[in-house]
Amino acid sequence: MQDCLLLIFSELPLADNINCSLVCRLFNKVSRSDTIWTVYLRNQFNDCDRVIMDTVFRSFVTCTKIQNFIEKIGCDATINTMWSDDTLSKGYSVDIIPSEISHLTNLRKIFLRYGNISSMPRSLFELNNLRILDLYNNVLDVIPKDVSKLSNLEKLHLGCNNIVYIPDGIGELCKLRELNLRGNKLSSLPVSITKLARLTDLVLSANRFTIFPDEIALLTQLGTLEMSGNFLKNISDGIGCLTNLSDIDLRQNCIASLPDRLHDLHGLVTLSLSNNKLQTFPPKVMQGLTNLQTLCLDYNHLQTIPVEIASMTTLLHLRLSFNKIKSLPNEIGQLVNLMHLDLANNSLTTLPDNVCNMDNIREILLNNNKLCSLPVNMGKLPNLCCIRIKGNHIKSIPSELSRLISDGM
Repeated sequence: MQDCLLLIFSELPLADNINCSLVCRLFNKVSRSDTIWTVYLRNQFNDCDRVIMDTVFRSFVTCTKIQNFIEKIGCDATINTMWSDDTLSKGYSVDIIPSEISHLTNLRKIFLRYGNISSMPRSLFELNNLRILDLYNNVLDVIPKDVSKLSNLEKLHLGCNNIVYIPDGIGELCKLRELNLRGNKLSSLPVSITKLARLTDLVLSANRFTIFPDEIALLTQLGTLEMSGNFLKNISDGIGCLTNLSDIDLRQNCIASLPDRLHDLHGLVTLSLSNNKLQTFPPKVMQGLTNLQTLCLDYNHLQTIPVEIASMTTLLHLRLSFNKIKSLPNEIGQLVNLMHLDLANNSLTTLPDNVCNMDNIREILLNNNKLCSLPVNMGKLPNLCCIRIKGNHIKSIPSELSRLISDGM
């Protein structure tokens, strides 16, 4: 049976082979056969040097059963992505990057995730055409200084490893646009990182930063900054220089205050500050974030919301749950574009009548507060489809809301 399947699978298109691999254990085993993949590689790379191709293939088969670490080699020959990240994480792991990889001089993208790679061979840095290097979730503890030789690299993803520091050579990657170092052991950045003039995405979440790195303020093309899950206590004023930022993620830190310079980030669309130690939100900042659509301030120590929130008319999502908020300003009713309002687990005793002006609101979460009543006109909100009030002291409900409440809302 297995021999028959080998013959059939070797004649199937690649996509059909992949689909067959999901049918049963036997099909999966056959679809991963060295014999089949030798056929695929030879058919796809018929313009390549057979000796080189066979050498590299044997090396990788020895190390792993991942069949797609190559996307492009030679002129027009390509192999499309064959396995999802989920499948890779369940057993298709790489232990070693063989030195023969240097022969693949036209290689542009490498994805070797969820493996046990502990080092990068020098030959890897001879791949001058490499655009993407993704070694997410391995056991690397060092980024070699030779990384500077990858002069055409645009995306470097080394998240979930054991990296302690970044070499100065990182600054030589003048074409780098994305740098993902999530889930390592970093506590500082090299000064040379400021030379990455094209960097638009920087991910440093789940590391060991206690101080917001001053170097970040000089990365003026940044559009996305992620530093959640660190130990930051504050944010430097330098963040105000990053006027191209659209998304900031600073969740799960120890931030107790925010700089007024956030006011200058007029293009900011998403600001996530959940799980910090904020007691106030600077009114000046609210006035400056005129394009903000999502503001996450849940799990902090906020007691009041400034009236300046009225300036944030572009807000679509406002998360304020698990704070100590006792009342809301009437001006909150000016958030006419708001669709989702989460006020659960606070200390609210009343809601201002102006919440009834938020015609686009779809969901209001009010559970576990100290409310005794709801505004009479709340039931007339035309787009409201979900309201949660469990854990309050409400005795009467506007008739228009009774359907939502009775449906478990």
